[in-house]
Amino acid sequence: MVVTGGYLVWYWYPAATRGTTTAAISGASSGGLARFSATISTWVQAHTTLIAWLAATAVLLAAALTLRYRLRTRNAGRLTAAAHDGDSQRSDADCCAPKTAPETAPQPVPAALDQDRPGNHCC
Repeated sequence: MVVTGGYLVWYWYPAATRGTTTAAISGASSGGLARFSATISTWVQAHTTLIAWLAATAVLLAAALTLRYRLRTRNAGRLTAAAHDGDSQRSDADCCAPKTAPETAPQPVPAALDQDRPGNHCC
């Protein structure tokens, strides 16, 4: 991607600053970049089927690897949960913290009303 970006900057920078492309500046005499661009263009046009197959293969490979990763992480989560369920021998009723006995449980305390405060005024 960096190479492609560099090529595009090299090719189009003169057009943005002077109004002509590098290929037009190079002409037939120096030819470096124009010749390279023509060679690559000819090769791509001659091998479009190969390029299409490689692109399709890359997309399918990426999709397959993504699917495999997601299935592995999902199954790993299920296996971990199943291992915890098998080790603990708990029933669904045991899922929560134990309840405190009523005599030791904290008792609610009613809020004080304004009239219960000394001076019978607020604040």
